[in-house]
Amino acid sequence: MVCTTRPGNGLLYKDFARVKFFEPASYADRFNWVSRTPPPSDFPVQDMSRKPAEYIPFGTASEKNHFDFLIHARNRKRCRPGDNWNLQNWSQVLDNLEGRVGSIGTRDQSSHIPGTEDLRGIPLTETANILASSQMVIGCSSGAMHLATLCRCPQVVWSGVPGTPARYKDHWNPFDIKVSMIPQNHPSPGEVLDAIDLLK
Repeated sequence: MVCTTRPGNGLLYKDFARVKFFEPASYADRFNWVSRTPPPSDFPVQDMSRKPAEYIPFGTASEKNHFDFLIHARNRKRCRPGDNWNLQNWSQVLDNLEGRVGSIGTRDQSSHIPGTEDLRGIPLTETANILASSQMVIGCSSGAMHLATLCRCPQVVWSGVPGTPARYKDHWNPFDIKVSMIPQNHPSPGEVLDAIDLLK
C-alpha cells in the first residue's frame, strides 16, 4: 500500500505503508491501492486474515514532555470554520486550569491561547511524545484529537456530528483511553470545565 500525505506526516503511516509526500498540502490524506501486485515494501508480507489487528501506540512518554493540559484550538479558515471555538471561550477555560498548559496543532490552522506554551508547528514526532506524556488534551473533534487517542492521551472532545461519540469512545479507541465527550459543536466554557472535572 502507498500513502500520499503532507510533508511531516510520515509518522502516521510509516509502520504499514510506503509513504510519499505531496505539495501543496490538501485537506485529506490519500491511500492508493496501486494494483493487485503490492508495491515494493520493506515490510514482510502478512496474512492479515489469520492474525488479530495489532495497534502500535505513537509517542514515548517522558517527564520533560509532561503537560497537565494540552489545548487544540482549531482555527481553520476554509474547511468548516464554523466549528472553531472562539478565543474568549478558551480564555475562560484556561482561567480555571492549574498546572502546565500547552497549545498544539499546526500554525496555520490552530490558535495559540495566550498564557499557554506555544507547541504549534513542532515536528509530529515531538507532538506525539508530548501527547503520550500528558494528562489530558482538550478540543473539538479533529485530526489532532484522533492522534491523541493513538498516543493514549485522555481527552475532552466535542462534536455535534452524529456517530462521533462512538468513534472516540469505542470504534477508534484501541487502547481504551478515557474520553469525556460533549455531543454538540459549541459547548459553553462551563460545560467544557464540567467535562474536564469528569475526566480527572
